[in-house]
Amino acid sequence: MTPGGFAAAYGINDTGRIVGSAENSDGLWQAVRWQRDVASGSLTGPFVLPGVPAGWEAEAYAVNADDTIAGELIDGEGISHAVIWQLNGASYVRVDLTGFAAFAHSLALDLNSPAVGDPLVVAGEVGDDGLSALTQAVQWSVDMTTVPATVTASANLGVAGKSSSAAAVNAAGRTAGWEESATGISQAATWDGLSPAAILTASDSQAFDINVNNLVVGRSGELGFVKLAN
Repeated sequence: MTPGGFAAAYGINDTGRIVGSAENSDGLWQAVRWQRDVASGSLTGPFVLPGVPAGWEAEAYAVNADDTIAGELIDGEGISHAVIWQLNGASYVRVDLTGFAAFAHSLALDLNSPAVGDPLVVAGEVGDDGLSALTQAVQWSVDMTTVPATVTASANLGVAGKSSSAAAVNAAGRTAGWEESATGISQAATWDGLSPAAILTASDSQAFDINVNNLVVGRSGELGFVKLAN
């Protein structure tokens, strides 16, 4: 990383693994991780996450209890590609999240820490590259028992023709984000599997996180909120 260059940290887990992005010597954003020692408080890193082609950029947004990391690669044409980085021993393996060939862009924004035997659920969005600038809330189910992991299912949670995004997912696989209303405003929402979105508030709003008890936090107008998703 460039001394004095820009860096941002977006996620941390209970063991002190931190993920984010930092500029390299060419001014390109690279997905990185740091490690904070819980006992001493010392910080090591940044360590660049592997599997990024030359000239591409990368961002890391979230890390779960198993040290799996979610994010995106950005190619030379500015197209985003959703990925996770799977820990294999002491190193990471890049895994591409596929299943949405009709959309040019994809990015992974969050991932859960599933119970033993359950698939990993990754939440994010896909987008077209046309004049509509349409985004859609999506999720991927990933089998982590193989290396590299394999995508077993992908689901478009959004309503066709309306923009949406899934920003967070809890241990049970319930996702939270927002969906566009009939009048074109974003409304905080949750999705339980493939069920239609449950709108949390009719005002201009977005949901940013959801916990194991289905408590959702976000923004409504100029104020923050916490709501229970039924």
